[in-house]
This record gives sequence, structure tokens and C-alpha cells, in this order.
Amino acid sequence: MPRLALTLALTLTTTLCAAARAVDPDPKGLWEVEGGGTLEVTAARGEGRYHLRWETPGGGYEGIGLQQGRRLVAAWGPGAVGLMLTRRQGDGWVGEWTTLAAGEATGGVLGREAWPGAALEGERDVTGARLDGRPYAGRVTVARAGEAYDVRWTIGAGERHVGVGLPVDASTVTIAFGEGAFGVAVYDLGGVEGVEGRYCAHGADAVGIERLRRLSRDPAGRWALEPEGTVTVTPAEGDGRFDLRWETPTGPYEGLGLLRGGRLVVGWGRAPAGAMLVRRQRGVWVGEWTDPKVAEGRSGLERWPAATLVGSHAVEGRNPSGTAYVGQVEVTRQGDVLRLRWTVGDRQHHGVGLLLDADTLAVAFGVEGFGLIVYDLRTGDRVEGRWCTLDDGAVGVERLRRDPR
Repeated sequence: MPRLALTLALTLTTTLCAAARAVDPDPKGLWEVEGGGTLEVTAARGEGRYHLRWETPGGGYEGIGLQQGRRLVAAWGPGAVGLMLTRRQGDGWVGEWTTLAAGEATGGVLGREAWPGAALEGERDVTGARLDGRPYAGRVTVARAGEAYDVRWTIGAGERHVGVGLPVDASTVTIAFGEGAFGVAVYDLGGVEGVEGRYCAHGADAVGIERLRRLSRDPAGRWALEPEGTVTVTPAEGDGRFDLRWETPTGPYEGLGLLRGGRLVVGWGRAPAGAMLVRRQRGVWVGEWTDPKVAEGRSGLERWPAATLVGSHAVEGRNPSGTAYVGQVEVTRQGDVLRLRWTVGDRQHHGVGLLLDADTLAVAFGVEGFGLIVYDLRTGDRVEGRWCTLDDGAVGVERLRRDPR
């Protein structure tokens, strides 16, 4: 082979091998937890950031994750819980960190932290930058606690934090920090469909094992509608967003769906409406929403501090563009249906909702002539959807069968 051709071939082979190595496993989706429950992983703002939600017999848990190659590291706990991934670089350790509560508000920006000294254990100075860029300095102590690490920070004159850490590899450690009940996990995504994770709760020396199996819940494709008609589901821009089109004897309908936890929440009508999934988290209702006007498929977020769902609540939210808004939402009940009315500034918005369980509400919102349908995709190729409209308090049922064509 001529020298030039050989050089080009070697260069191309090296490039292709590097590209193949650069493709990391995708953790997004719904996973079955061995022993009972599910784990849903969705993309969060910022490169390599993920939001995790466990549904287990013992209750629901929220978490934040960072991906490093084929591994996903995660922290779970209350909204203030944070996650750090620190690596040994030269004679020191350099870390990146984020929090469950502040990660979305900062647009996915990571905090930074540096520790001198090649050894992990011991006490030393620490310097860093917060999520808003402000610098900080103090001391950090790392001590072995069984198979895990106990980590304690003192920042400035008296700001204190505690954490629990697990080794990711010989030169990388991940640390969860927070208050109350929280912990850290490291998942190896190298399996084709099965994943094994190591986890440790703060205050516990022992490390447990969690095994996951990916559940296929892709709604994309053509579905036969009983007794007559079809529904076509196509992926839309953004994580877990889908466009829907019904062809029925009464005419066509369009919808926009948000897939979360094996359920597809759809706002539908003669034109698509918005869709929202609201979950209760430690006395606060937290909603993720999207609508047909959203650019790049991003989601908005909304919080209602309220112990009960029905009533009038203050609203704090963030639009998909990143701008903030405040207002009120009034939730009333009509039969099996919930009605919502938002007041933001001098504008009002209306919605209709269905409770999926005691802590989860699905909502469609729009201008007029719209409705909500929620499909449970966990039943395989035969799917049932519950639907309602803004104008009626009754709930209907729609049955679909996946069309193999």
C-alpha cells in the first residue's frame, strides 16, 4: 500500500475507533428495580446531567445524576441534596458539583472545587466556585467509613456540610451531600439491558447493590383505535416529547405528549394543547410542562407549596427559555376531573387534570376546545388511556392496539 494511503487508512481507523469510544451508553428511560419498583431517568439541563425518580414500595425518591463514560453517579434525598464528582489530577483533587434544587435554575452550570494533596483521606484546604460563580474557601475532611467515605466541609466562618462518598474507579470518587436522609449511588451502564449499581446512605457504612432492567416503553408508531380509527405517534424535539395524530370517524385531532414514568400525558384537540405532569415532593407540588410553542423541546418547571391539591396556591415557575414567573393557581374538583386556572400577571390560563395516584397529577392546558388523555404504556402492545375535556367532568376510556405494520 502506498505510504499516503496507509497514513490515511491509519488516520481513518484511529478516528473511527475514537468516535466509537466516545459514544457513551444512554441512561435515559424507565428501569425496573429488582425486588420491586421503577427508576425513571430523564435529561436535565446541562451536559451529562440527569434527573432520577424512584418509585418503590417504600415511597418515591428524587435524585440528580452526572454521567462519566459508562457510569452514572447519583445522589438522592431532599431538594437540597447535592452531588460531586471529584477526580485526582496531579497532586490534588478537582471536583464538579450540582444540586437537585438549584440545578435547573442555574441552567445546568456546575460548581467547581479543588483539594490539594494526592491522598484522598485527611484534612486539607478547599477552594471552589458556587453555581452562581461566587468563590468560596474553607476546610474539608475525608475519612474512610467502612466501604464508603465520610466527608465534612467547613466553609468560611461557619457554613458546614456533610457527605457520603463512593469510589468510581482508582482515581475518581463521587460524593452526595445534604441534610436528613440522603445517599449516593454509582451505576455501571456497560450491560446491554441490565445495570448494576452500588449505593450507600449517609451514616451507613455498608454498601448495597441495586439491579435494574430496562423497560421498553417507546410509544412511537401506529396504533389501532377501538372500535375504529388510528393514532400515529412520532418523536418530537426534546426528551420524552411526542406528536400525536388521531384519524377518527368524527375527524382528525392532534396532540402533544410528555412521556414520564411509563405514562404518556397528552394535551389534545383540533390543535395540540400543552401537557404537564405534577408530582408531590415533601409538601410541594412540582410540575414539568411543555406546549407546542416551546423551542428546542425544552420543558418548563413549576412549584406550588401546598399540603393539599384542591385550593388556591402561590406559583413559582421557570419558562423553557429560562425566564422566571410568579402567580396563583386555583384547583377545583368537578366529578372525577380537576380544573385549574392560573393567573400570571394580567393573563389567565386554564387546564384540566386527572389524578394518577395520590401524589401525581396529569394536566392539559390551552385556550379552548382541548382535552387530556393519559396512556399507561406499561401494559405493552395493548394500551388503555383515560381522557377528559375542559367542558365536562366525566372520564372516558380509549383503547389502543399497536399496529405491527
